[in-house]
Amino acid sequence: MSQLLGATIAAITLTRDLIPINLAKGILGTVANILVIAQSVIKNQSDFQAIVDKCKTIREILERTTKGTTNNDLRGYLGHALSQLNKSYSLSQIDRDRIAGWEKDLDRVLLLFNTEAITGMAIRVEKLVLGLDSNATATNVIKHYLPAPPPCPSMFYGRQDLVAELTNLVINDEHIALIGPGGMGKSSLAKAILNEPLVTEKFADRRFFVTYDGLDPSSITFQTFITCFAGALGIELSGADPVRQISYFLRSASALVVLDNAETFEEASGSSALGEIPPAIAVIADIPGVILILTSHSRRNAPNQSGWSLPMLLKRWKDWHSKVLDHGKGKLQSLLATMQLSLSSPSIQNLGKDGCRVLSIIAFLPQGLNEDLASDLLLSLPQVDTICDVLCRQSLIYRHDSFIKMLAPIRHFVRDLLQPPDFSCLQDIHAFYCHTVQQCSVARDNYAEIVILDHLNIEYLVAFDLARVPDGAEVTYDACWRFLKCLEWHLPHPTTLTPAIFKITENPSTWAPKARCLQYLGLLYNTVTQLTEGLKAFKAA
Repeated sequence: MSQLLGATIAAITLTRDLIPINLAKGILGTVANILVIAQSVIKNQSDFQAIVDKCKTIREILERTTKGTTNNDLRGYLGHALSQLNKSYSLSQIDRDRIAGWEKDLDRVLLLFNTEAITGMAIRVEKLVLGLDSNATATNVIKHYLPAPPPCPSMFYGRQDLVAELTNLVINDEHIALIGPGGMGKSSLAKAILNEPLVTEKFADRRFFVTYDGLDPSSITFQTFITCFAGALGIELSGADPVRQISYFLRSASALVVLDNAETFEEASGSSALGEIPPAIAVIADIPGVILILTSHSRRNAPNQSGWSLPMLLKRWKDWHSKVLDHGKGKLQSLLATMQLSLSSPSIQNLGKDGCRVLSIIAFLPQGLNEDLASDLLLSLPQVDTICDVLCRQSLIYRHDSFIKMLAPIRHFVRDLLQPPDFSCLQDIHAFYCHTVQQCSVARDNYAEIVILDHLNIEYLVAFDLARVPDGAEVTYDACWRFLKCLEWHLPHPTTLTPAIFKITENPSTWAPKARCLQYLGLLYNTVTQLTEGLKAFKAA
């Protein structure tokens, strides 16, 4: 038995000298001391045979599981487990009872430590966090550096409440999508959030800004997407399964990742070859502690100040209209560049000319297009609902209170630089609204509801027709006085048709229809108790 014990002590001592981790060396040294003391205190072989066996097991396990590791590998579970094992040994009292207690302590610690399983798992987890595989070579180690996040935009005013609201969502581990037309400040907003003190405190130097601006959606590949992503994280990919490598890196600590200009790969994902992009984003979004902020035109910085006075700005607007918003090259300074970028996207291009036709109609109508009536208003565009869905996804238009609308800068761009509504579309709209006012009666029926909902569109179309009507176009005058009668019944209010009616050219063919329009205009003004205006209309009639 003495030879066996001596051999065990020698093997433990040799192993202690060979393994690379200092804490494990200390544990094995203590284990050897246990056996030396036990040898001098206990004379009965059976009293310490079990302790010898457990000490041999600890030596063998530590030799296997610490092979190839360093003291740097003690950051996680392995370090904690070895520390717990080390604490279990105390040489404060050396007697038979203490030696007997050691056996029970070893049973408890070995169960807690779970020896080989926990140690092996701990080292493997540490390697996975570092991007290593048990079979990986040195060339497959993920090399990384932490790039500095972009600073907060120098021109960013009036959005403190929004920044605070979104920061609160980020701090509470909520993903965010910032969607809207190009140039409205989505990227600036994301950069502002990245630099908020609460965000900096939570994520420290793990705040990443991945931008896909400038990439052509028609030529982007999954490799382009993932390389750009990894580059922004500061990691160098090697080998297969890049998503797994990125995931390992992000799992090591909490991280905030901004995916800027996501419409680039959203547009590109229409290609069957790029079906890997959405699943890859889903995998990353599901990593605990990783928060994504996505900016996109596709349901998509702060504007420069010109220094013009208000009178000068009004003069420039009168002369240039939407071109006044063109400050220079690039989408951040130029509305023209932003709109051309949106209109050149593959999904818009696939619509052909019909996409621009619908945009022109929505820009033409002051209320926008009544979504429930779109297919009735535009019979010559049977795919109008599908077209509107695509335009909405690109944030060129938006839905609000049953109408499809567009923001004022986009409206002015469309009216200034795109073709005006074509004749067939205007004819469709004119025919529908004329039929509506003809059928409208004092009863509150469906026709009355359309007049109430679309009254600004009808009013604008009537004024548009009156300004361009050829002599003898009875249908235009008929629509005018009937619409005024509908307003008197269902929605009495002053009307912008007054100047257009008074300007109707007088000749034998227009005397009667103009008089009728003036008569119903007077009745409307009397209903809203604007008696002076009513009397003026009656006199002119």
